[in-house]
Amino acid sequence: MSADNSKIVNYLIRMVVPLKREFSINLNVSQFCHDLAYAKEVIDAALTSQNPSLKEQAQYVASLTFGPRTGTPPPSVKTKQTLAADPTLGGTPPPASASSTKREKKAQEAASNAANQPATPLTPEEEMKAQIMKKYTSGLR
Repeated sequence: MSADNSKIVNYLIRMVVPLKREFSINLNVSQFCHDLAYAKEVIDAALTSQNPSLKEQAQYVASLTFGPRTGTPPPSVKTKQTLAADPTLGGTPPPASASSTKREKKAQEAASNAANQPATPLTPEEEMKAQIMKKYTSGLR
């Protein structure tokens, strides 16, 4: 289990009473989080439930527990889009959308405006503010 444990545990706690009523299963949340066979057994039973909310909760927990996590892949992993866009691998880049060309134009205008401004020495406070802003705007967060 990963950082999504809080979501999983929240749903498991909601499933305790319906599982006890319908299947007489005493759901042990900590065992569920650490024992894959037990987790599959509980989810399989909950998926056959007549209770629609229990069934939905079981599907959600199953998707978080057993299925692939939805999210962005790490930067080192090449996706189909990056493989197709990489000319070194023989791919052709995808067509540029209108919004991306507008962004590029705005970025070029901002760069040219910054280059045209005279370089004035900054006070130590202004330098510190500039460094802080650079940290937030450079995408480190």
